[in-house]
Amino acid sequence: MEDNHFLYAFIALSTSIRDWKYCMPTIVVDETFLKSAYKGTVLSASVLDATGHILPLEYAVVDSENDASWKWFFCMYNTAFGEREGKCIVSERHDNILKAAALVHPNVPHCICIYHL
Repeated sequence: MEDNHFLYAFIALSTSIRDWKYCMPTIVVDETFLKSAYKGTVLSASVLDATGHILPLEYAVVDSENDASWKWFFCMYNTAFGEREGKCIVSERHDNILKAAALVHPNVPHCICIYHL
């Protein structure tokens, strides 16, 4: 903690961890910015479940979107969910996401969402 403020907070619900094995292994990661009194960035990872519904896997609140926060996010994913055959990561073309995913998941294909092309 710096100046009584945390840098990172991680949330992965036990139902998401348990149900991950029944989902398609295509992980969509994204971010959004917090505004007003609470500054920072929310990072998220989601998948589609067996019925085609979105299942949120994990969320994190970080100080900003940068190489360190994305690397930490992907490491926390590994801790909570482990490895899985056939996994693929989908995201926008943000350099921080691309670098962190390649560093933490070097053998996992990384695709760019067509909406962000």
